[in-house]
Amino acid sequence: ERMAVKLDGFAGDRPAAATPADDLHALGTLLADLLAGRPDGPVPDDTPPAVADLIVALGDRDPARRPAATVVAERLALLCETDFDLGAVGFDVPASG
Repeated sequence: ERMAVKLDGFAGDRPAAATPADDLHALGTLLADLLAGRPDGPVPDDTPPAVADLIVALGDRDPARRPAATVVAERLALLCETDFDLGAVGFDVPASG
């Protein structure tokens, strides 16, 4: 089963002047596409809840309800500090060495 996280892209419906909230929406779209492995693909159901929740928050249709950039940065920093296995959600992570 796949998680139903769908974000509208900005390809044809970009506002005249992009705002920071638009950039955050684009970040959510990018994260979702990276996890799905293709544009507009389903986010894998084994995506950690904190990541899925962040993607959903960034994709909120109401820009006023999207988290502030500082909140997003803090949440991403916390995710980087955890034992988040990118290989477990479909990324081909090369061995370091």
